[in-house]
Amino acid sequence: MFLAAMAGVPPLIDMVASSAITCVRNNGPQRFFQPWIIDQYGDRDNYYGQKVDGDSNGIPGSYAINDPAWNAMADPRWSPDGTAISYWQAQTIAPA
Repeated sequence: MFLAAMAGVPPLIDMVASSAITCVRNNGPQRFFQPWIIDQYGDRDNYYGQKVDGDSNGIPGSYAINDPAWNAMADPRWSPDGTAISYWQAQTIAPA
C-alpha cells in the first residue's frame, strides 16, 4: 500500500497523510515492504505489476526467497542499465 500521491487527493496533504499513517507499514525496525515492478502505464484492469521475489506461499523458516518469515527492506537499487535490482531482506519480528 502506497499512501503518498493518492489518486484524486491534492499533493499538499501527502506529507501529513503519509506521516500520520506510517505505522501502517512500519513496526519499529520492521518495514512491511515487498518490491514490485510496474510499467510506465501503472495499474490497469487486471494488471497490478509483478512481484520481484516470487509468490509469498513459501514455507516459514525455509529461508527461501519466498519465505513469509522474511520481508524486503526499503530502498531497492537498480543497475545502471535497468536489468538488475538489489535489495536486502530482514527476518520478521513480533510487534513491540
